[in-house]
Amino acid sequence: MSCGPGLRWVTLLSAIAAVTGEETIPMFGEISSPGYPAAYPNDSHSRWAIVVPQGYRVRLQFSFFQLEPSQGCIYDYLKVSSEGKPLGKFCGNDNTIVGNSPGRRVLTSRKNAMDLEFNSDFSNEGKYLGFLVHYEAIDVDECSEQDEETSLCDQLCHNSLGSYFCS
Repeated sequence: MSCGPGLRWVTLLSAIAAVTGEETIPMFGEISSPGYPAAYPNDSHSRWAIVVPQGYRVRLQFSFFQLEPSQGCIYDYLKVSSEGKPLGKFCGNDNTIVGNSPGRRVLTSRKNAMDLEFNSDFSNEGKYLGFLVHYEAIDVDECSEQDEETSLCDQLCHNSLGSYFCS
């Protein structure tokens, strides 16, 4: 089934974004470039927002990555950010000198959300296949992240899944 970029955006957001009420928030999933595992189309623009519950972070790991290489990734790219701060702009693959391939790099969000933006220009002459990434929610150890100035607890801090408690 084919859908326009707007519908794909809404469908993906509703599939992976946090919602309120009785719906559950997915703790893991995968995202791929349009058309993957076939070559991605020219002039393609896609965005994904991954949101997991508070008390968790998003961890992203690349399974496959092959985008048109270019200096500074100005033609085709995957841009990953969290809290408005860039985590990387990627293009090329492990065998290209030009570009910035993520390789086996693992990216972790600053809080509980991560944004991905894919862009391809007017030509994909090499018929590059795109990308496949897996994401998962990972527990934040709030107790180990505290310092003496921002102590969460007066006595002992105990990490729990998605939260912490004091005793």
